[in-house]
Amino acid sequence: MNCNLRSLIMLVHKIIHRIWIKMYAFYIRLLIGKCGSNLHIEFPSIIYAPECIKIGDNVHIRDHAWFNCTPNPNNDIVLKIGNETYLGRFIEISAKEEVEIGRNVMIADRVYIGDHGHVFEDPNVPIIKQPLTAGKKITIKDGAWIGVG
Repeated sequence: MNCNLRSLIMLVHKIIHRIWIKMYAFYIRLLIGKCGSNLHIEFPSIIYAPECIKIGDNVHIRDHAWFNCTPNPNNDIVLKIGNETYLGRFIEISAKEEVEIGRNVMIADRVYIGDHGHVFEDPNVPIIKQPLTAGKKITIKDGAWIGVG
């Protein structure tokens, strides 16, 4: 394959990828409880209970993000992501009570943030069949950086 054809194929690929990302972000914005402008979320990402999430302006969420939110009886927002925040690839956020990520925060790839855990009171019952802990609010303040590991 000559160099010009390869360059053309790469350019077309880049354009299609950008269009796909914009369409995916538009779809996700329709699902999110409250969403600011210029959301950039990459495919694939999994979001449970999107109505319980508030995302600020100019947020960038990389591919394979997983947001596991647990709705409460009041339908409160349990996951808040501030303006100008970057969330890396394979991030996992599990919010039962409240996880709040401030503005201008940068979180690296493969980070787990959870405001609750699994109960292990009865060794005769598998953990998956035991309830979750009550949970407690987590706040990541403006300008924070959380690295890998």
